[in-house]
Amino acid sequence: KRIHRFQMTGSNSRFIPDGFKEQMYYTNLFRLLFRFDIPEHVMPLWESVVPNIYSPSINIIEDLI
Repeated sequence: KRIHRFQMTGSNSRFIPDGFKEQMYYTNLFRLLFRFDIPEHVMPLWESVVPNIYSPSINIIEDLI
């Protein structure tokens, strides 16, 4: 979560230059969060980016469940 906060600070989002890399960033972020954190802590971030910024794949939705 700290890395995500850093990524969203100021102009740091320029480090994800295109849609494919952004998709991979959120896929890996949510895969890690669902594996190591409780859903109550992950869902506020999930609700802020899905579906506005990120459209999760079926694998990520399975990780959520």
